[in-house]
Amino acid sequence: MRYPTAWLLLASGVFGCVAHAQLAIKKVSEPAGKTLEKALRESTLGQAGAKPFHVRLEVNQEEGTPGDYAATIEETWATPDRWIRTVQAHDLSQLTVMNESGLHVVTKGDYFPKWLRDFVTGLFTPVPNPNRWNLSKAPLEHIELPNGARSSPCQHAEFELGDPPL
Repeated sequence: MRYPTAWLLLASGVFGCVAHAQLAIKKVSEPAGKTLEKALRESTLGQAGAKPFHVRLEVNQEEGTPGDYAATIEETWATPDRWIRTVQAHDLSQLTVMNESGLHVVTKGDYFPKWLRDFVTGLFTPVPNPNRWNLSKAPLEHIELPNGARSSPCQHAEFELGDPPL
């Protein structure tokens, strides 16, 4: 079977463009530590150099039995080593004070439910123990396309969660 010369030229041009476009796609890697440090600096409420603040969060569920998932979380923050946090929920109250003598926690109630701990953690410690992300030395990677579009950054890291012996 014979192909016309124009068809062969068109096919080779298309394949050449595809090959060129694939060569223009760049995989970019950067150390995770710098990116994480910048994100925490820009999104964490209480950190060195931040202005003092007071925040109050009321958590309520929209459906189900009223009060099952309801709480008030409040913090008055002056510096990283001087702040007061209160958490109030059904059958639970917790006062946490950080001052010159250290961290002091007084809890009244049977237990501190996980859903509520998650809200408190999300507010004040968005990335608990950020140093663990640097242990694996795995970089953050993304793809840059020829048109300038970027994929979402991604990191593959493996490490143990929790403190030993958990």
